[in-house]
Amino acid sequence: MMQWYVDLKQTKSCELCGEDRWYVLDFHHKDGHKRHNKNLTVSGMVRARYSKERILAEIDKCACVCSNCHRAIHYGEYDSSKII
Repeated sequence: MMQWYVDLKQTKSCELCGEDRWYVLDFHHKDGHKRHNKNLTVSGMVRARYSKERILAEIDKCACVCSNCHRAIHYGEYDSSKII
């Protein structure tokens, strides 16, 4: 399952800055798509061995952003409408 997730992330890049190193990419829940379980992230779903279909459904609610841009979003540096 972990290799599948790595392979998936290798096809992605940051939607804000274009960074494409898979190991620095996060999935940020877009406005209106809050996590039902605040402690469960996409990577947590992978570790808990959720089905690929369920993980992909959660990813559809997210923007792919690098860790730096993800922090900037949460500190209000980016207008969240850019990633809706």
